[in-house]
Amino acid sequence: MKNIGLFGTVLLLGTLAEGNSQTIANPPSVTIQFKNQPQIDNYFHFKINNRTSWSRRDDLLSLYTDDGNGRFELKPNEIPNPIVFKSPASVVIARLSANYMDYNDYLLRSGDSLLISYRDSIPQLSILHRKPFPADLRVDELIRKGVGRTEKYTPLGCYMDAGKIYMRDIINDPAVMKKIATLTPVQNIARIDSGIARVKRKLYPQVLADLAVAHIVLDSLQQAGMLSPEVYAFHKEKVQMRTNLVELEAGHLSSDRIQAILADYKKNPYHYPEVYHHEFLDAVADRLVARKARFMDLKDGVNRDYRQAFELIQTSALFPAPAKDYLLTREMYRIARTFSQADFLHYHQTYKGLVKDTLYTQSLEKNFALKFDQLRNTTRSLVLLDSKNKRITLEDLKKRHAGKIMYVDFWASWCGPCRAAMPESMHLRKALQEEKVVFVYLSIDNQVKPWLAASMQEQLSDYPENYLIVNAQASDFIKATKVQAIPRYMIFDKKGKLTHANAPRVESKETAALLSKLAANP
Repeated sequence: MKNIGLFGTVLLLGTLAEGNSQTIANPPSVTIQFKNQPQIDNYFHFKINNRTSWSRRDDLLSLYTDDGNGRFELKPNEIPNPIVFKSPASVVIARLSANYMDYNDYLLRSGDSLLISYRDSIPQLSILHRKPFPADLRVDELIRKGVGRTEKYTPLGCYMDAGKIYMRDIINDPAVMKKIATLTPVQNIARIDSGIARVKRKLYPQVLADLAVAHIVLDSLQQAGMLSPEVYAFHKEKVQMRTNLVELEAGHLSSDRIQAILADYKKNPYHYPEVYHHEFLDAVADRLVARKARFMDLKDGVNRDYRQAFELIQTSALFPAPAKDYLLTREMYRIARTFSQADFLHYHQTYKGLVKDTLYTQSLEKNFALKFDQLRNTTRSLVLLDSKNKRITLEDLKKRHAGKIMYVDFWASWCGPCRAAMPESMHLRKALQEEKVVFVYLSIDNQVKPWLAASMQEQLSDYPENYLIVNAQASDFIKATKVQAIPRYMIFDKKGKLTHANAPRVESKETAALLSKLAANP
């Protein structure tokens, strides 16, 4: 399961329902439910030495707000649990994969309940309690029909994921693979960039033609009264920004033209997230500005010194103030992920004086709250942060649950085995709820948003004993107990003494019996 943000994972203040229905308790929110199993071919097949291999995409549903995005894993052979997404945003973009390369975008309003069912691999969508315009929930499907292509993937889908196409095309060429092994990091990055560019050049005429047809389809639907004004405006912007992107990457946009496009852009009056404008901004900044920064072998597709990129964007005359606010925030996220705490705090001081959009500044400070927390360097106590931004120490937590057994689960949003064990943990927690056993979840994530988003997906958002460790790097307890690999489980007795520093995993058959036995002891 992945939770990947525009700057980082969006602050997902919601819960996944535990059953097949969910009551919205604290609006505003958006609810998404599935009536049957998603029928999505999420595999990309290719040949390796005459054997069929594949790549699989699991994060098949994304929800976007101006603050970022959250991605959700859907398993085509299972009916997903309902998703309740709580956000102050008035409009949310729901992006649902059609296949490995292509997807459909839907605009949802705060308070919407979206029901998705599948018939012959086509999603059938309806919004409860609100009647959308006839084509509002079919736009991308109708555009693909209007274009009339019969290939498995659209040219645009292949264009946007050109790296996969390039990999498929070269992986069985022994001469190319042999040459790759001799390249330096700089040469290898240049090789990848050149290969992807070739794929995109080949697709360019088809993509441009399809985008032109998309404009015609949208105008026809709008003139027929089939689209609401906001859905029409969103998809027109999407098509135009994708056209701009393709022309930029083809080298057909002059600096003056790019500057004019950015200067003329106006924030939409419907409050939908500006994901396609930001996509174009990202491409402009990376191609024309960030590439001037020093090369670093980061293996992230950009491979530049983001500290220098921050400075170049700061002084660039290409970007108007709103665009610069977005891009400087983007570089702050990159600096935080790539460089030291000291570097982050140094650039944050400059950032605070430059960026005026509080949506960005508050989001950044919320996500990287641990970097600003004075308790992050505390050694003697294990400091814990809850979802309401309140702090408690492990010692205080043990006092709160005196007389009960504490089963502690150390995990993180990025830990696949940790996440895979969560359903069994929930099952065991429910099975032992009448006994004197408390399950405690302690995340070692170094960012707040991924922890909150993963907590939502794992149905921990409303569970009171779910915490983020503030001082995981400095804590004497973490060092003494050698919490280096996760998942890791511990058991504390009724007096708060650590009795099992390496307790059985939650999936183990002995765990339930052990916890019950300990809980029965005086």
